[in-house]
Amino acid sequence: MPVRYNVGVAKTKNCLLSSDDFGRTDRDAGGDCMRQYQLKETKEINKIVCNQCGKEIRVVDGTPREGVFSVDYAWGYFSDKDGEKHSFDLCESCYDKLLSSFQLPADIEE
Repeated sequence: MPVRYNVGVAKTKNCLLSSDDFGRTDRDAGGDCMRQYQLKETKEINKIVCNQCGKEIRVVDGTPREGVFSVDYAWGYFSDKDGEKHSFDLCESCYDKLLSSFQLPADIEE
C-alpha cells in the first residue's frame, strides 16, 4: 500500500509532518518515521431543536433517536432570496402539521 502524505499528517518517532496548500510536505524536517497518522477534525451533532415548536430531539452518538425533517436549501437566481441558504429542522409532529396544510398532498413513497 503506498504511503500518502496529506494536510495535517503526524507520525510517530517524534515526527510531525505538515503540508502547504499544494500538498507538498516538509518530509525532510521530520526524517523517516515508522507510523503515519492523519489528523481529522470531526463535528458530531449532540442536540437538535425543532425550529417550529422548540422540542429537543434526543441524539445519541451523533444519531437522532426519533424522526427529524432537516432542510438545507440554497435559493436560486430567480428568487428574491437569491444567494441565501436556509436551514431548519422539524420534529415529526410539526412535519405532519406542515404536510396537512398543503393544498395538494405531498408525494409519499414507501
